Amino acid sequence: MSAQMNMTLAKAVWDALSVGDVEVLDELLAENLQWHVPGKHRLSGTRTDRDQVLDYLGTLGEETDVYDLQLRDILVNDDRGLILYHVTGEREGRKLDTYQMLLFQVEDNRIIEAWSNPFDQHAVDNFWG
Repeated sequence: MSAQMNMTLAKAVWDALSVGDVEVLDELLAENLQWHVPGKHRLSGTRTDRDQVLDYLGTLGEETDVYDLQLRDILVNDDRGLILYHVTGEREGRKLDTYQMLLFQVEDNRIIEAWSNPFDQHAVDNFWG
């Protein structure tokens, strides 16, 4: 794919993630997607198909009072992309305020693998702890 097509894909994924649009995500994520979440909390680990990833993404909103994502930048090349965003959240008296990166691999106009990388892993672990 071209970088321009990957930019279109990245923007569509971001728009769907930021509003929780599962139908659009279902179209943009490969069925055999792998999604890696680092850390030492109950949501960390690797999801190994699209349904597991969609369940995981749903959990982020369901288990928080506030989970707000603000786009900062999107960078792409012919087969990868990077979304930089700011996340704030509140749950069970805990607050989260950090930047994160979502690095993803593209194949056949769908995301085939993704790595979520927070700038402050300790804060994320405490928030989801």
